[in-house]
Amino acid sequence: MIACVIHGAHELKIENRPEPPRPQDGEVLVRFGAGGICGSDLHYYHEGGILDFKIREPLVLAHEVAGEVVEIGPGVTKVSVRDRVAVNPLRSIFWECRPVSARSRHVCGIIHHLGRTVCGVAKIVVSTKRLGTRGGGILFRNAI
Repeated sequence: MIACVIHGAHELKIENRPEPPRPQDGEVLVRFGAGGICGSDLHYYHEGGILDFKIREPLVLAHEVAGEVVEIGPGVTKVSVRDRVAVNPLRSIFWECRPVSARSRHVCGIIHHLGRTVCGVAKIVVSTKRLGTRGGGILFRNAI
């Protein structure tokens, strides 16, 4: 599958990457529909990193994405195949982080950032906890 990969400052390449694994319990496979360019992507491109994170090996970019669910894992009831979704690039280890409410998970002290793992690819497997949905579907251009 095609991915946008940065190797260092000003070294951006389009590369083939392996297909993602099948979705596991509570996960879905999302096909890329649209993506945004985040401030961290710009820092990676212009400076080769952001804050204390420096690119030491190829990094797949574009973690702010919307797409279509193409496969669901066991136990998934929140979405169905062909649903359009927005993917939240932030993941708290404790989804029910206290005293952080559901509306402000982005301020949890224990967060993993999707962009430093894998994204910017044609398809990605994510937990349904990362998905934003809206009745009637999401226009990709409005979702990111």
